[in-house]
Amino acid sequence: MIESKDLALIIQEQIPGSLVTNAEAIKAFVEERIKEYTPELYYDDPDAAKRDRAVLNSASKTLNQRRLDLEREHMRPFEAFKALIKSTTMVIDTAAAKLDEIVKAVEETQRNEKRREIEADFATLAFDLVPLDRLFDPKWLNKGAKMQDVEDELRAKVQKVYADIATIEGIGIDPSDAVSIKANYLDSLDIGAALALAQRLKANRERLAQEAKDREARKHAEHLEVQAAELRVDTVAEVRADKVASVAAEALELPKDPIIRYVLEFRGTRTQLINLRAYMTREGIEYDKIEGGE
Repeated sequence: MIESKDLALIIQEQIPGSLVTNAEAIKAFVEERIKEYTPELYYDDPDAAKRDRAVLNSASKTLNQRRLDLEREHMRPFEAFKALIKSTTMVIDTAAAKLDEIVKAVEETQRNEKRREIEADFATLAFDLVPLDRLFDPKWLNKGAKMQDVEDELRAKVQKVYADIATIEGIGIDPSDAVSIKANYLDSLDIGAALALAQRLKANRERLAQEAKDREARKHAEHLEVQAAELRVDTVAEVRADKVASVAAEALELPKDPIIRYVLEFRGTRTQLINLRAYMTREGIEYDKIEGGE
């Protein structure tokens, strides 16, 4: 038989960071008694097993509750310490935040002063192709950036803009495209993109010029086809008219091939028209020269 007192927790010593109890003895006691728990032990008295079971269950609950009570008691000083540290760190953080605001305000003032120095230096360059903001590098405002280095970098960027403009002008772009390409460069400051645009505009201009030539050639070919068709019709008509005229000429004793007058407008190159006039002269065809141009 076991009794509740056999399982009662005794606080033998309790100091911060140390807790001495008889928990090990209770554990050993129960482990030893488990060896005795056999059906033969309680064969003559089954109710004794029920009583022992009730004692064990009650002891388990009591031990666990005592653990919780001790835990709360043991943690109470720490919780107070924890709350104190938390409130202390809050005060420290508040003080650090105020100092951070001061540091940032001082740094911002220094950055603004440096910005004004850079703006004043930029004004001496008399450069107005792009505003300073387009060339500005934020790292120039860092505390470690020396003004002499900043001025050197700024002048290098200005010179690069001048050099890039000269490069664009030197690639032989069409004058009508020059303004668009330079404007594109000044918007992006990307010489690669500007040169690519120049190449595209040049290619488009060449394609359009070729298309105009091809269109003119098609119109010329179509006009020649119309002329050829008209010539065929006129030739047939002339043959028929010649037959009638021949009969009439024989009857009236008139010239068989009378002189008639055509008014034609010729279109071609100067060389072609000179050759045509030479041919007409050789053939004895009279013409009046009315020179014009397109």
